[in-house]
Amino acid sequence: MKFVKITTVVTLSAIALMGAAQVTFAEDAPAKNPTSKGIVTLTTGDANAVTPPIDKDTPKEDITNQPGPLSIDVAPNFDFGTDKIGVGTTEYPIKNTNNPYVQVTDSRGTGAGWDLKAKITEFETADKSNKLTGATLTLASKELQTTNPQGVAFRAPVGYVDGVTLNDSPQSLLFAAEGNGLGTWANYFDKGTSKLTIPGGNFIGEYSATLEWSLTTTPKAE
Repeated sequence: MKFVKITTVVTLSAIALMGAAQVTFAEDAPAKNPTSKGIVTLTTGDANAVTPPIDKDTPKEDITNQPGPLSIDVAPNFDFGTDKIGVGTTEYPIKNTNNPYVQVTDSRGTGAGWDLKAKITEFETADKSNKLTGATLTLASKELQTTNPQGVAFRAPVGYVDGVTLNDSPQSLLFAAEGNGLGTWANYFDKGTSKLTIPGGNFIGEYSATLEWSLTTTPKAE
């Protein structure tokens, strides 16, 4: 009998201890999930790197091979074809077989912004015997393309859909305000509204002019 009583007491004590242990375990705070970090450091793009054209059909003569980190990658040539001379002022549209565009890359990574400008010389014959007096070239922006996966709505530069008439002083054609224009951007010109305007009274002949493109690191005021 005594053995049985002892056994009973020990058994009850064990149950009591198990209950106490279970209560203590239930009151412990749940373990926190571990954390870790991913770290990367970005620096300015390679000053010797050349950015290829966005458009695979870009004429070779339009490709500048200008190195970065802030560069004009494509500077378009414009062909106005052959047409009859007008009696009065006549507008001649762009007749390029491709869609002409200018491309800018900004891999500085600072968000400082930029301003793309162009100026033009007078149209004249190869022997410089004649000039197209009063002729003007107007370039109008049509659309933007970019390598940025977030698309053209994200920090895009701004072009001029109403057109800019060039002269011998640099005129802004595409600008990125501070915080915008990072990455590669192609600004396509509208072949329908971009035009060469020639007043009447000029001589027949083949004329050409030179466009000079430039990038300033200080963007124009919006």
